[in-house]
Amino acid sequence: MQKNTHKYPPNYRWNFTMGVLHGIIFSFGMAFSEPFSVLPLFLRSFTSSKVVIGFLISIIKTGSALPQFFVANKVQNLSRGKPILLVAIWVRWLAWGLLAMVTFIGGHHSPHLILASFVFFLFIFSFAGGVANVPFFNMIAKAIFAERRGSFFGMRQFWGGIAAIGAGLLVRIILSLPSLSFPQNYGYLFLVTFAVLTFGYVALSLFKEPESRVEKTAAENNSINLPTIIHYLKDFPPLFHLLLILIFSQSLMLALPFFVLNAKETLHFPTAWVGYFVMAQMGGGVLSNFLWAKLSDQRGNVLVIRLSIICALLAVLFAVFSKSFILYLFVFIFSGIFLNGAGIGFNNYIMELSTEQLRPLFLSIQGTFMFPVYFYPLFGGLIADYFSFHILFLSSLFMLLISLWLSIKLCEPRRKEAVCVVANYINEI
Repeated sequence: MQKNTHKYPPNYRWNFTMGVLHGIIFSFGMAFSEPFSVLPLFLRSFTSSKVVIGFLISIIKTGSALPQFFVANKVQNLSRGKPILLVAIWVRWLAWGLLAMVTFIGGHHSPHLILASFVFFLFIFSFAGGVANVPFFNMIAKAIFAERRGSFFGMRQFWGGIAAIGAGLLVRIILSLPSLSFPQNYGYLFLVTFAVLTFGYVALSLFKEPESRVEKTAAENNSINLPTIIHYLKDFPPLFHLLLILIFSQSLMLALPFFVLNAKETLHFPTAWVGYFVMAQMGGGVLSNFLWAKLSDQRGNVLVIRLSIICALLAVLFAVFSKSFILYLFVFIFSGIFLNGAGIGFNNYIMELSTEQLRPLFLSIQGTFMFPVYFYPLFGGLIADYFSFHILFLSSLFMLLISLWLSIKLCEPRRKEAVCVVANYINEI
């Protein structure tokens, strides 16, 4: 067996612990306000239009794509990006707290205020998440070496998923309480999310980011702009190839917000059962983390990406053909497996594909290329409203098949294949 010859980065064990703790607490807190099961039902209380629901979810999500290049420009010229990360995460915390307060005290008297606040504060939450994205993953890449990142993210998602299963049970209980009417029941859920996020962000704030060397001449010349982005996309094919796979594989998001609506409107499952769907999604993710972490650490991330896409295909197939509650749970089980696998696979792949100097640029390109993905819920709503849930799910299935076909020729950076080494294509600025 090959010995591990890695020199551990400074504060490795502390950072590993704080990073995993943050992931666990964050997953637990956000499970009370799960974006693809709890929030669509919340929005359905204001409108039955799938287009409007999809549009609102899209608007909220697009915020995270907007600041990526601006932040990457800043981060690549700093020895530490953590100050930017800290501002972003505490703005997210404040935005969620204000949303929870307005929802809880707004009552039946101000439904328009609640809806407007929901869109505004979640857009801020999403935008600040986009600001946090590059410094967060850049910090992780510096503190956790490649052969341990699979385990790092796997542990975050495994224990976070277990905690989220418990949260799903509490969601079912809260939404089924006759003493809590709308919107106070959702107000309680949002308040719990806010309270739990406090502890998660404290853990992340205690992360000790290693310092990077920034050469002044490189920092001055290596600004991130449109010509630079086009240059790397054009001259480094593996990057563009990865982004195509990302865009097509995320087509599960066309259907994901509407799985729960299909369960309620077509299959007539009770609203309170959404808690079981949350538990199924989190449970699927939890069970898959053993596989994803091991594959990512030992085999690389291409296999993780391919297998996660297959799981997305299975989720949609179960949505198309399932009529019973038990079978429909597999829609969410495989969705959870896909979300965890894609999260580990794509993020670890982009960090290995880049060099330390290029990492902020590559992370920002990946984050910005998610922009069209954030409109998938809107397109999904249009298809569901004007055609049917069945046609929507088949559309998602077709795009997922394309992503699987594209992934067959994706190179593996871990094996140091010549086609995957950026220096073989272009000189770093």
